[in-house]
Amino acid sequence: MAWRPRPRRIHLSGADAVVLTPDDYERLDSIRRQAGAQAVRRHELREQLTAATAALDQIASAAARADCPCGTGGLAPACLRETIRKILTAHAAASPARPRGTQPGREPGPGGGKPA
Repeated sequence: MAWRPRPRRIHLSGADAVVLTPDDYERLDSIRRQAGAQAVRRHELREQLTAATAALDQIASAAARADCPCGTGGLAPACLRETIRKILTAHAAASPARPRGTQPGREPGPGGGKPA
C-alpha cells in the first residue's frame, strides 16, 4: 500500500494551511524528485521513438523504390543494406546520446546533479 501523509490543517492569518512533519515533507519532496526524473525519462523515450519512426519511414521508402544505385534494376540486397546503414548513421549523428537523466543544454550540478 502506498504511503499517504497525514497533514494537519490549520487556519493561519485568514488562510487555510497544511502542516507536515519534517519526515513527511522529506518523503513528499523525494516523491516529487522521482516524478520529475520519470518525466525527463519519458520525454527522452518519446524523442527516441520519434527518431526511430522517422528512420523506419526512410528505410521503408528506400525499400519501396525500384531504382538501385548500382543499376541492376530493382534494389539489390547489398544496395539496400548500404542505404539502411547510411540512414541509421545519419539518424545516430543527428541525435547524440546523452547520459541518462540529463536534459539537453543543461549540465549536471556539483555531485552529479544531486541536491547538496
